[in-house]
Amino acid sequence: MHVRDRIVQIIDIPGDKIRPNSLNWRTHPDSQKDAIRGILAEVGMVDVLKVVPTGEGDYVLVDGHARAEILGSQPVKCAVLDLTQEEVRKVLATFDPIAGLAGRDQQMFDDLAAMIETDNEALAAMIAEMASDPVPDDAGAGDEDAPIDKAAELQKAWQTERGQIWGIPSKTVPGRSHRVMCGDCRETEDVARLLDGQKVNVAFTSPPYASQRKYDEESGFMPIKPDSYVEWFEAVQSNVRAHLAADGSWFVNIKEHCEDGQRHLYVKDLTISHVRQWVWRFVDEFCWKRPGPPGKWPDRFKNSWEPVFHFANGPARFRPENVTIDTDAAIGDGQVIPDLSNGEYWHLPKSRITGKAWPSNVLEVGSAGAEASGHQAAFPVALPTFFIKAYSDPGDVIFDPFLGSGTTMIAAEREGRIGVGMELSPKYLGVILERAKNEGLEPRLTGGHHGL
Repeated sequence: MHVRDRIVQIIDIPGDKIRPNSLNWRTHPDSQKDAIRGILAEVGMVDVLKVVPTGEGDYVLVDGHARAEILGSQPVKCAVLDLTQEEVRKVLATFDPIAGLAGRDQQMFDDLAAMIETDNEALAAMIAEMASDPVPDDAGAGDEDAPIDKAAELQKAWQTERGQIWGIPSKTVPGRSHRVMCGDCRETEDVARLLDGQKVNVAFTSPPYASQRKYDEESGFMPIKPDSYVEWFEAVQSNVRAHLAADGSWFVNIKEHCEDGQRHLYVKDLTISHVRQWVWRFVDEFCWKRPGPPGKWPDRFKNSWEPVFHFANGPARFRPENVTIDTDAAIGDGQVIPDLSNGEYWHLPKSRITGKAWPSNVLEVGSAGAEASGHQAAFPVALPTFFIKAYSDPGDVIFDPFLGSGTTMIAAEREGRIGVGMELSPKYLGVILERAKNEGLEPRLTGGHHGL
């Protein structure tokens, strides 16, 4: 395919000669601008603004609005483009969305982030948020409507703050409401306020990954060193257990990172501690397959799966009929098999099994053609949906102590369950409420200092 070069020239243009494009639909929160200032201060300009001439001695932006705003009136290097107005509109409508379709190789990014040293708080925070809690490797595994890029704006719009509890009337469970609190799942009083006497039938979460990097300092969250992770997590599991129904299940999705060329053992320690220290029943370990773009490292292969650990107080409610799959599989191949007990032989007949069957504990959900998200600890709605359907009944309570962008609550609503979640960050609480609104729900402040 022949591609035309539409760059006429690259020149320095005074900032007061560059005008924003009235059709620019992207918003630029303060956190993004602060991060841009950080990289400009430490590295400098490594890209050009894209502009088109107006014919009146000035230029209109096609790309680079946030940088142009930061740089103000000082001269900046620009690529002057030869584009028609229709072509400008096409670039504005597709340039960022196409870039957003790219996936992320989380392990490779973590390795890169670990090499970066910066004293700029905004830049360090941005890198830490992307590195500390991984998003799916593939762009098609996440939450389709979580407006993460507007988190700061949504905090202001919803006036979210620590201590608030919001009720969200359910459409699929009439007369009952989901509940979400901006609080700490390690604090007994916070969890008790949130649940308000309700028993949890399924608790599902992806907790923060152990990291020595900063993460959302405004929320009060502090990085957890791997060697301290089990001690830190003790309060989390204790509060879950205190409110878990007798036949309830506790699912933890977490994968250890690599350090000095080897996997850290804190997730193994966490699993063992659940059983030997906290006396949970370790029911199973699921393998969630997360395919993504190829990657390579000097001493290991790309990670394309994550475990989900299943714990319970006792025999857990089990509804496998809700998650059956269609199957058409060959059973046997006509081989002659020796029976070593008596020296004879027997034939394994050829046959097929068709119809409905139970799935295995290797999950291929949300891996292709599913939703996309920008939350740092995102997982597809299909992941908690599987466990909700397989281990609870309609009307049951589903609890996520690290609610993030609200995925578990959305899954609960769609499956006719009640979602209850804790989120430490007021910014992400705003995202959760906006997402619920986009789902057709109407959040209402039930406890706290501010409302709409």
